[in-house]
Amino acid sequence: MSNIVDISYKSSDGTSYDLRGTAPRVKSAAFHEFAWEADVTRRQYGDRVDSWAKKSVEYGMDLYIYGDLNIRRKWLNRFHSSIDADFFSGQPGVLTWGSSYIYCFIKASNTYPAERNTYTVNELTIYCPDPFWIQEQSLTVHAAEETARRITDKGYGGYGLSYGYPYSYRKVVSPPFLKIDHYAECDFRLIAYGPAAAVNVNIGGNQYAVDYPVASGEVMIIDTRSTQAADRHAYIVGTGGRMVNVFDYRKADSLLMQKIKPGIVPVSYSRTYRIDLTIYKRRSEPAWDTI
Repeated sequence: MSNIVDISYKSSDGTSYDLRGTAPRVKSAAFHEFAWEADVTRRQYGDRVDSWAKKSVEYGMDLYIYGDLNIRRKWLNRFHSSIDADFFSGQPGVLTWGSSYIYCFIKASNTYPAERNTYTVNELTIYCPDPFWIQEQSLTVHAAEETARRITDKGYGGYGLSYGYPYSYRKVVSPPFLKIDHYAECDFRLIAYGPAAAVNVNIGGNQYAVDYPVASGEVMIIDTRSTQAADRHAYIVGTGGRMVNVFDYRKADSLLMQKIKPGIVPVSYSRTYRIDLTIYKRRSEPAWDTI
């Protein structure tokens, strides 16, 4: 099994670049450097720490691009066009290291040929306005009717065996849960698929409820991330991409923006519609993935 970490960059224009292949290839990068800053009150002897904060971060990364000169030039033209696209769109690209990723802009570049022009060096400065790397953890819960149909289709023990007994056995489906191995509360995105009269999901004891119907072919999205626009914390995506802000339809006793605590997190609701739940675990550095 290879112990080489996958490194890639995806621009806001949707173009992905593998940076850990034979060409191009990351020669050096310092993604595992980080620092917190203390907000303190000065005392006669030492300080009192009032809070901790992190500023935006910058990383240096050197790429070596190998191959025929024209191939190198074509690759650099495509890559730098995608970098520029991020600035013109105002949307960051995504840098991935193993199972972790961070949103970024490549704000500076210096390109020059190596000795005897056998390869090209591209020195990059990566600016990350949000200084945290992210790992995702996901859970899909199907509607109970669909889950029961799947069990029936498989038959007893999954072998498709049929029986002639004139009895009906209740199909028992274990309640879904997430095991979140993290040290802090996590942002999340919940997608509920219509049709649904309303969305009401209990996650780890917190109720996330929006009293607004979701038609067939539509989805309701609840997203706690601060990087989302103000009207994109609870909204409907309809046919043709139509979006409707439904945040004001949240139930009075529902803390819709409450993050999810780590640990064993049960997920319960009526199971009359399907949901996709994605947890975002934020870290100061990309995780060291085990092999």
